[in-house]
Amino acid sequence: MVRTLSERMKTESHGKPGRILLIDDEGDFRQPIAQSLAKHGFEVLEAADGKEGLRVASESRPDLILCDVEMPEMDGYEVMAALRCESNLEGIPIIFLTGQSEPGQVRQGMNLGADDYLTKPVRLPDLIGAIGARLQRWKPARQRQERRAHPSEGDSVLVKTLTEKRLVKISEIKSIFAYGEYSWVYWDGSEKGALLRKSLKQWLCELPAEQFIRVHRRTIVNLDFMERVELLPGGRMQIRLRGAADPVPVSLRLAPVLNRKLRVLQS
Repeated sequence: MVRTLSERMKTESHGKPGRILLIDDEGDFRQPIAQSLAKHGFEVLEAADGKEGLRVASESRPDLILCDVEMPEMDGYEVMAALRCESNLEGIPIIFLTGQSEPGQVRQGMNLGADDYLTKPVRLPDLIGAIGARLQRWKPARQRQERRAHPSEGDSVLVKTLTEKRLVKISEIKSIFAYGEYSWVYWDGSEKGALLRKSLKQWLCELPAEQFIRVHRRTIVNLDFMERVELLPGGRMQIRLRGAADPVPVSLRLAPVLNRKLRVLQS
């Protein structure tokens, strides 16, 4: 007997082929697609606009996102740009759904980092096939991300200062500042920190996303050490970390990411 792609995926993932977030402002399109995907065993989450989609994505961390391009207020490209700014969401596959199929639009979406581009009205077999292919590619990376999001208590990093070498637990790291291909790492109880040959991009791939967040192109902070957020003129913000003498500036581009993370933590 030949099994369908969704049946093979269901067997390989112990009955759970994947959690799909469908973002589309057209209910007449969104709801039938959601129902069809649910019949194929997917867990389907729905959002009627881009802002709601970002909120749902932050709260649920779906395995894949289907996103309409043409939406009011926040289009699909803006949704993808916001998702790519969040370290715990940036790798999630995104398939664009659109009523337009001009090569220029498709190229724009792919250049921005979309994983696939399907034209409405989309055939269900084509959609299932695209979803299955992207989930299979994403699965190993997602497993690594899950392990990073839930590190063991003993996970540590070796740091070397002028006077000593020591293991610092991941949970003790307070902040990390980029310094070219190096980075300055500060941990609980340290004043001068340590310089390591590791970029911020490498750190973001290794640190638990639920605990650490990038607040500036040069800065990562541990939310467990955050005492308060201070508002500055011009809509700017800065963070006060416990035990740190100087505040950490938050870039205007990443301020919405921080605000969404804080709302999730407070809910």
